[in-house]
Amino acid sequence: MDKFVIKKSKPKDSTIENSLAPKNDLNIKTPETCIPSSSFTSVDIRINDIIYFVNRVLSHKCVIDSLDTISSWADGDTSSQANNLKNSILQGEFIISLLVLSKIFAIGLPLSKQFQSVAIDLREAMVLANATLSELKTIRSNVDEYFHDIYTKASALAEELCFSITLPRIARKQKNRDNYSVNTPEEYFKITIFIPYLDLFINEIESRFIEHQKILKGFQNLFPKTTEMSTLEKDEFISLIDFYNDDLADNNKDILISELKLWQRKILALDKQPTNAMDALTICNDMYPNIYKLLQILATLPVSTASSERSFSSLKRIKTYLRNTMSEKRLNGLAMLSIHRSISVDAKEVLDELSTNKRRVDFIL
Repeated sequence: MDKFVIKKSKPKDSTIENSLAPKNDLNIKTPETCIPSSSFTSVDIRINDIIYFVNRVLSHKCVIDSLDTISSWADGDTSSQANNLKNSILQGEFIISLLVLSKIFAIGLPLSKQFQSVAIDLREAMVLANATLSELKTIRSNVDEYFHDIYTKASALAEELCFSITLPRIARKQKNRDNYSVNTPEEYFKITIFIPYLDLFINEIESRFIEHQKILKGFQNLFPKTTEMSTLEKDEFISLIDFYNDDLADNNKDILISELKLWQRKILALDKQPTNAMDALTICNDMYPNIYKLLQILATLPVSTASSERSFSSLKRIKTYLRNTMSEKRLNGLAMLSIHRSISVDAKEVLDELSTNKRRVDFIL
């Protein structure tokens, strides 16, 4: 059994300090466990925190024991908040919600990590998104089996925490929660928590990628499986070249389709076919100028806003209160140094560059 470490702050009022429980009340004779600090800007860290909280903290009663001890303090606000928090945790709805989040987030974690990577293109993102959707839809079609496993774990966890999962009170007119007429708690929480959240997760992923699917359909012809193009695939490619008509070297559709077919034969003749736009760009050459341009467009299409968010995070660290009056040119330079910190800067090259600028006083090295 682990112990949840709580740092008790010193109250300002000496009378409250004297009335608080002594420090020995928090000394539970168990080995310490420190909950790792988390970042609210990273989704994968939040997922790991949920899994850690369920598996390492909540199952060992360290949170409940600590909150129970704080509830006996003489400080009314602190003890009341601790007691309310303890009562909220000791609810079947809270335990089941945590396990549902842990299950669904674990499936979405690879997709989240892939979106935060720098070298990701639209095609790879869509392949992983479709695989994630397929897994979620499989769970949705077998919802009884999957939720039974979750409910079994929730019941075992509730037993360790010394309470049982019961059916909420059912009233004729309910405003604050769902009022389903069911016979078992498992059926109730499956209908009110698991199925709605699973449907919401699936709908959000589908709505997030529906526009990407439309764009990607035309690019799929650049990664062929056969040399034969269906009428639908041909129409999708024509829509693609019409959309990027100003960026292509040729405007004749017959030339573009012929170039595509030659490119498809070249790809299919390779022992190892490219899986993303960057790999295909290394194979493409001047013989396929329009295909090369389309691959460049595919490689540069933004999949997520992770890179932009990293830039804003860097600006928070750079433009502090003391640097609030710096010029835009200096701010851009410091931002580039911070964002691309992996690139080494040679001091001699910097001095050589500065020496070429015009100065009032000669710059002598």
